[in-house]
Amino acid sequence: MAQSLPAAEIYTAAGERARLQAGYRELADLSRTPSTSRGLANHGLKLLWLLASRGHPLLPSQQAVTDYLTFISLERRNVGAASNAWGAPLNLCRVSAWADGLYRAGAPLAPLPAMHRICRHTQKKSVGLTLAIVRAFPDCYAWARPSRAAAHQLELAFGCAIVIAYKILARYADLFQLRWGASHCHVDHDHVSFWLETRKTHQEGGGFLDVARPPGPRERGAYHAILEARAAAGGTGYVLPATDASGRVNHHTPMSYAAYVRILRHSLTQLGVDPAHAMTFAGQSPRAGGATEAARARVRPEGIALLAGVKDINSILTYNRADIGDRLEASRTLGL
Repeated sequence: MAQSLPAAEIYTAAGERARLQAGYRELADLSRTPSTSRGLANHGLKLLWLLASRGHPLLPSQQAVTDYLTFISLERRNVGAASNAWGAPLNLCRVSAWADGLYRAGAPLAPLPAMHRICRHTQKKSVGLTLAIVRAFPDCYAWARPSRAAAHQLELAFGCAIVIAYKILARYADLFQLRWGASHCHVDHDHVSFWLETRKTHQEGGGFLDVARPPGPRERGAYHAILEARAAAGGTGYVLPATDASGRVNHHTPMSYAAYVRILRHSLTQLGVDPAHAMTFAGQSPRAGGATEAARARVRPEGIALLAGVKDINSILTYNRADIGDRLEASRTLGL
């Protein structure tokens, strides 16, 4: 007959177990990027609500998870919803330290591949900004309006932000972190360095991203627009500042993604881009355009990957918006 533990040892064992459980939950949260964890948490709450509303216990059965995945697939009819739904029970198992093998075989595997087949088509991506368009931003937007106060220099701030995003291959999630303060922005005679705290995917840690000064002594480029925008902001605040309905700039708050895309599309139409075509540009457009131009200029893939903040060189292909000219060039190299 097994002897029972003394009360003091039971208390110690229970405390150790509670400490380890709390530590595991913290490590489980850190094993994914914050944005991914937040997204999976939302889908996990939906799964828990469906299970509770139908009387299913925890740990949910394979059939209960299959019903949930089928429900989401039939209601939403897109791959993204089905993929996120399938990740919900797996994430629930991960944070709860449960085995997930029950959901990695059999019926739960059917809905997601089915949605891939139902929804298969050419993937639509946001159009990349061309070099010709980006060159127009410093000329048309990225300069101070002498008749306006510093708080009303939206064109300067936004035009400069687009140029910076193009030059350092920044996503919106990267761009809205950049600041003008001395600890985040260093100006030298031949370049400007921006300190980026962290990348969206956490593939690469924080680091400095550099914008070089144009080689020509009289050539005005991104470097000069950055100096002007930094001076207008007083050397402090966000590079991509928020703005209100009157156009007043608030450098203490970053611009929202919706406002970023809306102002970008409006700016493009003001530059002569067809309004229907302008609607195809979005937050990834400066990053995609910069990566495409770098590839056409025969920049080494490692250099593009370093700017883009990715470890896998193959992943930069997702940002290269090759057009008919690129495809014909590849064809002509084959001769005949």
